[in-house]
Amino acid sequence: MGLTKEGVLEAAVALADEVGGGAPSMRALAKRLGVEAMSLYHHFRNKDLILDGMVDRVFSEIALPPEDLEWRARCGCAGTRCGRC
Repeated sequence: MGLTKEGVLEAAVALADEVGGGAPSMRALAKRLGVEAMSLYHHFRNKDLILDGMVDRVFSEIALPPEDLEWRARCGCAGTRCGRC
């Protein structure tokens, strides 16, 4: 199976989790994927678009409180796993 946008983003988030301290370099990301750095540009025009995709991917994993809760309860749910969130 070839390189995909989702595969690149998955590897980028995993690499950032491992190394910490900011975004991984294009070279390090390409090495992790077993490709040359230039092949990443086939899927993303620049590194900023990879970073945007990483942020979107991570934010999509955040559970939001149900909208039917009163606003104070919603604030209390934020960042926790209450029984309703």
